[in-house]
Amino acid sequence: MQMPRVLFIPLCAITTWNHNELRIALRSWEKYGPPIDTLLIIGYKPKWLNNCHHIEYNDRYSKTQNIFTKVKMAADHYDRFIFANDDHYLLQPMTDLPYYHAGPIREFKGGGETFMRYVDNTYRLFPDGMYYDVHTPMIVESSIMAGLSYHRDTLFKSCYANTAQVDGVLFRDCKMDGHIRTDAINHYIRDRPFLSIGEYIPFDLKNWLMEQYPEKSKWELD
Repeated sequence: MQMPRVLFIPLCAITTWNHNELRIALRSWEKYGPPIDTLLIIGYKPKWLNNCHHIEYNDRYSKTQNIFTKVKMAADHYDRFIFANDDHYLLQPMTDLPYYHAGPIREFKGGGETFMRYVDNTYRLFPDGMYYDVHTPMIVESSIMAGLSYHRDTLFKSCYANTAQVDGVLFRDCKMDGHIRTDAINHYIRDRPFLSIGEYIPFDLKNWLMEQYPEKSKWELD
């Protein structure tokens, strides 16, 4: 199936790196991603961001409900799109985009108390479902969104993919959180298509990201 040419990223105003998370992510999409005709940003818009379709949205609900609402808004404008976060970094050329999962929802562990409540709520909806909320982009079809109802404090990607009954691909998650040295970064990302980061971004990781993606993207004013 042909890759969508719309990239959608929901964005809130909160940032720990002056929205350089998004800046570098967009550079990685331009370096390794498929052809993108439209960048859709719903939420906050940094002053340096250019050449995008921006829809203002003030986060007013829980994180999970805000995400669901923003994806619904995106689906009102585009039939198909790639849904990504501002901290998803492409590490190699993207020729396809499977629906990645980390195994059965019932077996997932590793989140904090609040996040595990979201996992449990999602599990109740899909007791035989897979956990699709790994830190990777995902293709969204608006026809699926039309029939997807929000359930309080649930995980959007797992709800979407299990509702759509997609053929998922088992994937070892790629989020890098906490302090890590440059040599360890290179070992960690070996053979991985994506990298994701946490709210705390150590100095070595910031430098590594800037060195990997030094060229401005077409979406940057400065």
